Parts: sequence; structure tokens; C-alpha cells
Amino acid sequence: MRLFKATYRDRNGNKHESQKWYVDFSDHQQIRQRIPAFADRKNSKLFGEKIEKLVVCKMNTEPPDRDLSEWLEQLPQRLRSKLAKIGLLDKRRVAAGKTLSGHLEDFRKSLGVGNTQVHVKTACSRVRRVFDACGFLYWSDISASEVKQAISKFRKTVQTVNIKKGRKVKESKDLGEISTKSKNYYLQAFQQFCRWMVQDHRASESPVEHLDRLREPETEHRRALNFEEVCSLLEATEKAPTRFGMAGHDRAVLYLLAVETGLRVRELQSLTISSFDFKHCTVTVQAEYCKNRSRAVQLLKDNRALQLKEFFTNKTPKAKAFDMPSSYRTASMLKADLAGAKIPYEDEAGRKADFHCLRHSLATALDQTGASLKERMAIMRHSDRGNLTLGTYSHVQVYDLKRAIENLPDYPWPGTIQSQQARATGTYDTGVVPGVFAKCLAKSHGENQNLPERTGEVTADSDIETPVFNGPGRIR
Repeated sequence: MRLFKATYRDRNGNKHESQKWYVDFSDHQQIRQRIPAFADRKNSKLFGEKIEKLVVCKMNTEPPDRDLSEWLEQLPQRLRSKLAKIGLLDKRRVAAGKTLSGHLEDFRKSLGVGNTQVHVKTACSRVRRVFDACGFLYWSDISASEVKQAISKFRKTVQTVNIKKGRKVKESKDLGEISTKSKNYYLQAFQQFCRWMVQDHRASESPVEHLDRLREPETEHRRALNFEEVCSLLEATEKAPTRFGMAGHDRAVLYLLAVETGLRVRELQSLTISSFDFKHCTVTVQAEYCKNRSRAVQLLKDNRALQLKEFFTNKTPKAKAFDMPSSYRTASMLKADLAGAKIPYEDEAGRKADFHCLRHSLATALDQTGASLKERMAIMRHSDRGNLTLGTYSHVQVYDLKRAIENLPDYPWPGTIQSQQARATGTYDTGVVPGVFAKCLAKSHGENQNLPERTGEVTADSDIETPVFNGPGRIR
């Protein structure tokens, strides 16, 4: 071990000595290391002697004795980090002296790989809220019982801006206790942070891993819109004024795309014009915006691809497909358009028609068209990890999926003659289903039974026949 002061030259070429003493030594791998110690020579010499003892412990794979452990705990954070970097000190010792805010910042950086900024911000804000509610400052402060108790008391609040005496005043409005599902989200985020601490060798075990998530009530909170309601929504939205920065026609096309592809709000927000392949009739969502972090390619109807191509004519490839509002305002936008279409937001069973209900509507329509379970899973992008026979030994081809997509209800393109004819002929006023459901009706009534008499015509922009049934024909 050698103790010295480093020399350097300033801008004028004058020679100076460093204020701190440096310790030069060989580590456990016989690599020369130089660490700045202290301004005091006596303390720096003691630091060098302790390092030599630490190197011997590392070479003999022995833990530091009590005196050496107490000395390490009193070291400044910068020196402990330096010793951990060269492998002389366990990362867990460094973590013990680092604040949770510092760990959370490192956690944020690790989450940034392969995740969206919205996901990273949401996860870290949930962990931060638990820290603040419990008063945790260091890893040793974390208590599972305190975490569980704090999350159980979380309430939902919104910030409002009011004008009082000509001045803007921000106020917090309490909307009540958060849902069980939201509480589980907070616990999930905190457990993920603690698992990361263990995986990064900053902690030996997670203090909250044993906590079970709260059991959510087995009730259905969301409903699906039927064919008639979707058509009414599209027509009313087409005639509605601009809302949330989107024109009525743009919102109607957005709803139509959502109900035919099942794309989620954030997936729709990520779409650009280049996301659409009008030649192969597909729309692609990049992996970082998908829930399962896998790139999604959704099929479109042939006629719908042509209509969308015309709709996006004046936009550049990198332009956003839809100028949508933020995620939490999208539900309010649909709620306003549902009211304009005189469609109840909540049914008698208490199920609500939020934006995600458009995805439920696609799943229901696929079921009614007779699509197989494997086809529905592929289109809805649902995994089937529990059923080996269905997941491994059952295969589905692209043309099967295309057939299922083409068999979806022929929703009218907003603002076209087809949309006006649909209401004039009663296609969605009388509670009937479109002609593409004919095969399913035959199966449900029996092959030897006659279907109700029908009339129909082929429109100019579609090769799909849209007949009108003059009798009962709804598929449950």
C-alpha cells in the first residue's frame, strides 16, 4: 500500500498538489487501484490499512470481522460505492446507506428498457406514494404491515382549478376510496420494486413478497355494445360537434376502428399513418405500446382498408393517425357521444360502457359470427397458458383470421349513404343482425329449418351483402 498526493497542472501550466491523499494498492485480483481518501494524512493511512484487511477477507472468501464491518458502515457513501465498484464490498452494504429515492431513480432507469414512458412513470409514482405514506427513507425502514395498511387507506383525488377573486386557485377534490383493483396495482408496483432490489443484489430478500393481493369482487363492470348501438353511436358522433379536440367524423372513425380491431386506448394513441398497410389490409402496433409487450398486427376488412386510406390521404406517414386526448379523457369523450346517441352509459345491471367496451364488443361479435375459440384468441391477442391442447396442438392460419374479420358486422362508414340507408331500412332499428350472420343463424335454427325472409342489396363500396331480416334473428 502506498500513500501519496496527486499532482496536476492548471490552465497556466503551474504545478499543484491535490488536497486529498490517494491510496494506491493491489485488489483481490492483483489489479492496481487508486482511490482518493481524505485531506488528513492520518485518516487516509488508516483507510489504506483497512482496505488491505478487506482485500485479505475477499481473497480468503471470509466476511469482514466486527471492527471492519463497523468501520465500513461509517464510511462516506462515495467511498463505499467505489469499493463496491471494484468488487471489495457487497452491493447490499452500499444499498443499506443509500436512500430509497436513489434506489427508485435507478429502478426508473432499469424500467425504461422495453417499456413505455407512461408505464415507467405510473409504476414509479405508485412506489413513491407508498414511500411517502409510510415515511420510508431507507431500505431497512420498509415494513410489510405498514405497506399493507397504507395502501388500504389510499383515496382517489383530482386537482381542480377554480377562479376566486380573479385568481386561479388549485384545489384537491376527494373522490372517495380507490378500488380494490387499484390497491392491487399499488401493491404489485411496490413488490416489483422490491424484487428488482433483490435481483440487482442490493438486498438479500423482499420484505413484501409474502403479501397477497386483495380479492376483487366477481362482478362484471363493463358491457359490450350490440350492432344497433354501434351504428347509432357512429351516426350520432358523425353529426356531433368537435369534442376534446376531435371533430365528429374523426371520432366516429376512431370508434369504428376500435370496435373492429379491439385496439386499446394507448395502442390507438400510438398509431401513425405508417402503422397502416393498406395493400395487405393490416394495422401494426409496436411492442412497447402493447399490453403484453409483443408487436401486434391486426387485420382489417378489405373495404375498410380502402376507406381508411382515403381518410388519411392528406397526412404524412409519420403523422399521428388520430389526434386523441389523454387516456383518462377518452372515456369522457365516448360518454358524451353515447349520450348524444341516446345510449345509456350504464345498464340495469350496473355495467358501464367505457372506451374499453368497444374491445368487448369485438369479442362478442366474433363469438356471434361463429369464429372458433382459437381464432378469437388470436384476434383478441389473448394467451392460453392453461390449455395445452388448444394452445399447442391447435393451429390457426392467416386466412382463417381474415375470414373471421370479414364476417364481422358490416358497420356503416360514418357519413356515407350506406349509413343513411341502414337506418332507413331498419337494419339496426329492429334489433336484427346483418347478413353475414346468416350461417350462424342456420346453425342455431337447424339446417332443415327455413330462415326468415330477407331482402338486401350490395353497396357501391363493399362486396358484402347486407340483407334485412323481417323476423327474429338476434344471436344471443
